[in-house]
Order: sequence, then C-alpha cells, then structure tokens
Amino acid sequence: MDREQILRLLRELGDELANEESYATINVCGGAAMAIAYNSLKSSDDVDAVLTDFDDKNKFTECVKRVGERNNLPDGWLNEDVKVFVNSMREQCFKDFGQFGALSIRIVSEEQLLAMKLFSARETKDLDDAAGLAKALNITSKEGLNEILYRYFGERSIKLMAMRKKQDDYADFFIELVVDKINAD
Repeated sequence: MDREQILRLLRELGDELANEESYATINVCGGAAMAIAYNSLKSSDDVDAVLTDFDDKNKFTECVKRVGERNNLPDGWLNEDVKVFVNSMREQCFKDFGQFGALSIRIVSEEQLLAMKLFSARETKDLDDAAGLAKALNITSKEGLNEILYRYFGERSIKLMAMRKKQDDYADFFIELVVDKINAD
C-alpha cells in the first residue's frame, strides 16, 4: 500500500466508525508511518498501529474487518503486531497526524521510529528506512545511532535482541551498515 491508499483506507475506517457512532485513536508505526508521514514514496504491506483510545473495541475490530473486505485486503491489514515495541514507548513519542471521521491518527516520532528500525535490524526492510530517518535527524555517526537505540530500548532490550539474533554484535553490525549507507548516499 502506498501513501494515498493508506490514507484512503484510514479515511474509510474513520467514516465506518462514525456510521457506527463510535470513535478510536490509533498510533501508527512502522512502514505505514514512513509512507504517510516521512517518505511519500515508501509503501507498506500493512498498517502497524496500536489502538489507544476507543469506546468499543469490538466495533473497531468489525469496522477494520469491513473496510478490509470491501477493499480485498488480507486479514491483518491493520494490526497491532507492533504493540511489543510500543509498550515501552512514552506517549510523547507520538504526534497528532490527523482526524479522519471518528478516527484520530497519531504517528510515531522520527526518532522513535529510527530506534524501532535499529532494534528490528532487518537488512532488507529496515536499512534504507533507518538511513533515511538518521539523515533527516542529522545523525551520521555510530555513536549517535547507538544513543537513539539505547534511549528508547535500553541495555536489557538490546541484550534480548542479541539473543534473538544469536549474535552479540548484531546491533553494532546493523548500525555500521546504516552509517555506511548514510555516507554512501
């Protein structure tokens, strides 16, 4: 999904919620945040979002399902898979993006999104995004990237990531790739 399609779907979801006399607020992260707020050329397979304020979660879920069905989208087109990252985030890491009908959209900050990309450290999915975000934030050094990573995820989280990747130095390796990418562009 590109920027325009994501925005259209979110507007449709907001209208659907309004028709149900319901409301919700979601915090959008990941590739969808990149696409709609930080890089209009980016696309995403899904919308990673966390439902933060709502009057009826079942109504919200049904509205998401109907929008997905009308648009021939797979289940999970809007999902909370990113919740594991967001639970450790502070509320000030999000900024208001817009109101679409009865749906309020908040977007993760560039700095937090960079930390998430560094933490995920997926070469094929996160390298270009991390380099682009770092450039936008004027962060060009390994030290600056590590500072962002530790600010949002802390030493314990970094150790868990290393265990998951089965490499103690994977965060350093990925950060070096990001710095190389920044300097190459």
